[in-house]
Amino acid sequence: MTNSDLRLTVVNPEVARRLAFDNPSLGQSITALEQTLQLYVRQFGTQRTEFELNGDELANDRAVARVKLRIARQLIGTRLGAHLTRVVESLSEQRTLAVAEAVRSVLETAGAAAYYAAKFRSAAGEVSTLLSHLDRATRGTRFEWESWRNVVENKNREEWESFLLRQSRERHQQVDANRPPSVMTFIDSLERSLIEKLTEPAKRDGKPTPAIGQVRTIYSQLCDFVHPSGGTWITYATTEPKALKIVVSSGSSLNSLRILWFGIGECAATMSLLGFHALEDMEGLHGSLEHSVKAPNQ
Repeated sequence: MTNSDLRLTVVNPEVARRLAFDNPSLGQSITALEQTLQLYVRQFGTQRTEFELNGDELANDRAVARVKLRIARQLIGTRLGAHLTRVVESLSEQRTLAVAEAVRSVLETAGAAAYYAAKFRSAAGEVSTLLSHLDRATRGTRFEWESWRNVVENKNREEWESFLLRQSRERHQQVDANRPPSVMTFIDSLERSLIEKLTEPAKRDGKPTPAIGQVRTIYSQLCDFVHPSGGTWITYATTEPKALKIVVSSGSSLNSLRILWFGIGECAATMSLLGFHALEDMEGLHGSLEHSVKAPNQ
């Protein structure tokens, strides 16, 4: 028994067969998904990973950046692997909503990996900027947690109402300074990564090249299943025309899962693999940081 959210698992063979629609590409996508999960479990599935700095290193910005880079990579990789585990397990359990939620999270987190890998690489020559990006990646927030805790602890109605009103308006400056970008920025970063890394290989293999808007389109399909919209009907409602009957079930149907997977199946493994490549880029940067970063305080 393991407490890790990253687990080696495979899709139930019968479910995998039905999701493939006799389409080799969709069948291969499930195999690729399982293989990609193996990569994440091997790299990030350890239940406990320790990061430590001694006293002298704490005064060295370059050493701090190297450790924070390893922490950022481990955090993003663990999160991505956990989402990917949930995709595979939810496919086996034929839970359409859970699959849509998990694949959407994979896209968002893979996009974050691509976004931050590019930011880290661009700041490799200036340690103070790199540290700022690293703090944003690991500790950034779009919610004023500290202010919220103070409001709750003070039990002051006026402060509470002021805080709530502020949430419906512009974000507070202290959040703006270090908050992560919007999720659509991550999605766009993932799309740039898709086009940059897969266009030339597709041309060489005589396959269709990635198109602008492809990742946003897939993300929109997932949102339509996750949000209370048309995906709700597809997931839980069936019609019986001969009996003039509509049946709403508390469990999702295999047909709804097939509709979802037909639209997004081939992307799930590809996007998580792009996230893995971005994490590898972070590892490469960590290895070269000793020579590439010029620390102001050294």
